Amino acid sequence: TMPLGQCGGGIRLAHDDEEDEFDRFRFPTVFHALVSWPRFTERGIVSGRSVDLDQVDHKYLTDLLVGYGWGGLMDLPEVVYPDLVRMFYNNVELKGRGSRTHLRFCLKGKWYTLNRSMFASIFDIELRDTFAYFGTNADLKDVADIMGEGMLNSIIRSICVTRDTPGGTVRKDLEPHLYLFHVWILENVLPKAGHLDAVTPFECYILYCFENEVFLDLPYIIMKEISRIKEADDNKALGFGALLTRIFEAFDIDLEDEEWIPTQGPISHAAVISSKISEKIAARQHARLQGGGAADAPPVVPPPPAHVPAPAPVPVQFSQFQHAVMERLDAFDRHFTQIRADSLRSSNSMARIQADQATQQSRIHSLSVAQAQMGSVLSEMRTDIATSQERVLQSIDSLTQLFRRRFPSPSADP
Repeated sequence: TMPLGQCGGGIRLAHDDEEDEFDRFRFPTVFHALVSWPRFTERGIVSGRSVDLDQVDHKYLTDLLVGYGWGGLMDLPEVVYPDLVRMFYNNVELKGRGSRTHLRFCLKGKWYTLNRSMFASIFDIELRDTFAYFGTNADLKDVADIMGEGMLNSIIRSICVTRDTPGGTVRKDLEPHLYLFHVWILENVLPKAGHLDAVTPFECYILYCFENEVFLDLPYIIMKEISRIKEADDNKALGFGALLTRIFEAFDIDLEDEEWIPTQGPISHAAVISSKISEKIAARQHARLQGGGAADAPPVVPPPPAHVPAPAPVPVQFSQFQHAVMERLDAFDRHFTQIRADSLRSSNSMARIQADQATQQSRIHSLSVAQAQMGSVLSEMRTDIATSQERVLQSIDSLTQLFRRRFPSPSADP
C-alpha cells in the first residue's frame, strides 16, 4: 500500500516568526496542530482483545467467528501505541459512501488510504456482495423506522432469554452462547470503555445477524465507528488500539521509537468459566425440554430488510467524472482548511497586536510618570542650587567685611 503524498495536501502557510510554526511531521495543517489535537491528548484508549480459547470452548466463540468470516480479528497484536493512536484519530478522514467508503489518514508526514479491500486483506476478512452498508445506531434507527415499530423489538427478543425485558437490554438477558460474542463486539467492533452491560439496539442487531448468518460488512462498520469516535465528545475513549497497531504494521509505519503499552488479556477459558456459559446453556436446554420446546421458542422474525446495497457497476466515463468530482471536493476541503488555518493565524496575530498595543501603552504611561518625576527632581535641584548660591554670596560678603575690619586700608594722609 503506497502513501498518497506529504501531509498538508499542498497547504503551506506563510509565517511571520517562529511562533507560528508547527510540527509538519506530525500534523498536516496548523488547524490539526492547534485546534484539533488538544481534543485527543487526554482521551483513553480501548485496546481490543484477542481470542484464546481451547478446543473445548471453540463452539462458544472461535468457531462461530471463523464461520461468520470474522476469524481474522481473533489474533491481534499485544501492544498499543497510544501517541500514534491519538495522532491517527486527530488526522483521519472518512471518505466515500457504501462500498466505496474509505479512510484517509496522515502519520509521520505521509497520507495513507485504507479502503474496504485493504482492510479485509489485512485482517483476512471475507467480503461478500450481499453486505449491508450501515454502521451506526442512527443508521439502524432509520432502518427500524422503515421496517416498522415492532420489527426491532422482535429482533431483540429473538436473541434474549427474557422475551419481554422492561427497559433497555442488558448482557445477562442474552442467550448464553451470545454472551461472549457481545464481549468481543465491545472490544473489537463497537468499542466502549464503560456501560459494558448495556446492549444497544445496533449491538442487538449485530447479534441477530450473527445468529442468523446475515453477513454484515465489518470493514465498513469499523470505519464508520472510527469516524463516529473522532467526532464524539472529548470524554469518549478511542477504540481499536490493537487493530490500529496491525494497520500501522501493514503500512510499514516506523514504530521503533514509539512508546507502547500492553493490551488487555485475551478472551480465554477463564471468561467461559466466569460467565458460566456451559451451565447456562445446559439450563436453557433443560427448560426447553421440560416445556416441550414450543413455549420457549423464539418468535418468528422476518428476514432483515434490504439495506443500502453495494453500488452496481457504472460506465468508465462516469467513474472518471466521479473521481474528478471527488478530487475537486478534496481540493475544496483543503481550501476551507486553509481558510480556517488563516483565520486562526489572523486571530492569533490580532491578539498579539492587541497585547503589543497594551504593552506600548503601559510603557508610554511609565515614561510619562518618569518624566513627571524627573521634572519634580529638576525643580527641586534648581531650588537647592539657588539657595546654595545665595548662601555662598552671603558668605563672601561677610568675609569681605571681616577682612576690611581686620586690615583697614591705609589713610591717604601721613
